[in-house]
Amino acid sequence: MPLGTDFQTMAGLKVVEAKVLCSGGHHKAAFYLAGYALEFALKAAVCKCLDMPDFFKEKQKGTAGYVGGVLEKYKTHDIKTLIVLAGLYNKLEDYKTVNSDFGLAWYHIENLNWSERCRYELAGHSDIDVNKFVEGIETQFLPWISQHW
Repeated sequence: MPLGTDFQTMAGLKVVEAKVLCSGGHHKAAFYLAGYALEFALKAAVCKCLDMPDFFKEKQKGTAGYVGGVLEKYKTHDIKTLIVLAGLYNKLEDYKTVNSDFGLAWYHIENLNWSERCRYELAGHSDIDVNKFVEGIETQFLPWISQHW
């Protein structure tokens, strides 16, 4: 499984891939991949918050084997849950109020309700909304969260 630093790298790669898909008119696929950029960035922040570079590892050094069951709850795709698990809920809420560009970008990100299940949906969001989603992740969310991993 990926380490926290791998999640950081993968988050950036997913945004690049999403931008390529957008430029080729493949907005549904771009939305799907860009959502994983959010998830991976947040999982990197969770690793930092827990001070465990690999929280998927079932047995961590010095944990007497109980960590695997506890950390199972962290294996989620849900963006809102990951924000809380990373200890970033209040920081994100505060930053939205002091940085209007971030606040607007987060509005677009949050309101499209990304889920890993979107791959099963035939209908997608408008091209304009997906472009704002991808751009918001690239220019606002990733720079902000990189301060927390």
